[in-house]
Amino acid sequence: DIDALINQVLDNLIIMLTTLASLAMIAGIVIIANAVGLAMLERQREIGILKSVGYT
Repeated sequence: DIDALINQVLDNLIIMLTTLASLAMIAGIVIIANAVGLAMLERQREIGILKSVGYT
């Protein structure tokens, strides 16, 4: 039946798009976490100096 075939194709398309969107979101979160972690690592010495002189 053609209606069942169309519904199956649309369901598969929705699943595929949802999977791709989820992977893109996970990749974005990983990239942002990496950037923040790298920025903190680069500024670690500066933050330590500021803490040692009492800067809050």
